[in-house]
Order: sequence, then C-alpha cells, then structure tokens
Amino acid sequence: MRRKKLASGYNKSMQTSINLTEYYLKKRKMNNKTFNLEILEPIDFENPFIIESLIKERMLNHLDGEYHIQSVDLSLNRRDNYVLIVVVNLID
Repeated sequence: MRRKKLASGYNKSMQTSINLTEYYLKKRKMNNKTFNLEILEPIDFENPFIIESLIKERMLNHLDGEYHIQSVDLSLNRRDNYVLIVVVNLID
C-alpha cells in the first residue's frame, strides 16, 4: 500500500509527526530569554566545567521553572573583556 504524498513533499505519517511536534511546542509555551555576563577575571576557557559553573551559578541561578539552554556564545566587548551570552528557552 503506497502512501499519498502531500503537496509539500511529505508523506502523511511524516506530516502527522510534524503537526504533533508543533502542537507540543505550542502547548508548552516556550519563551526565549537572553542573559549576558561580562567576565572581568582571567578564566581558563579550555576547561568546559568553568563555563558551565559560570552559567549555572552566576547567570541562571535565579530561574525557578524549567528551562532549556538553546545556545552559548562568547564574545569580546569594546573594553576587551569577554562576554558570555546564553539564550534560554523558559518552559511554562
């Protein structure tokens, strides 16, 4: 038995799976928030545990609900200090 392809190119079971994923994400109501931390002290960036502890202890310790870290970025500001930028999905 062949499945009919939809106009978008997906077959019906794939389209159902996509619709369920979209429904689940809309139901959970995720909000994106961006947090910045200027790092003034010297840090060993080759140790991933240091970055992880900075994120958990100094940036996200005030969050009470569920969250998912979407991205982590490190950049320089105009004063040549590192800035840690974290984008978080807050899940209601």
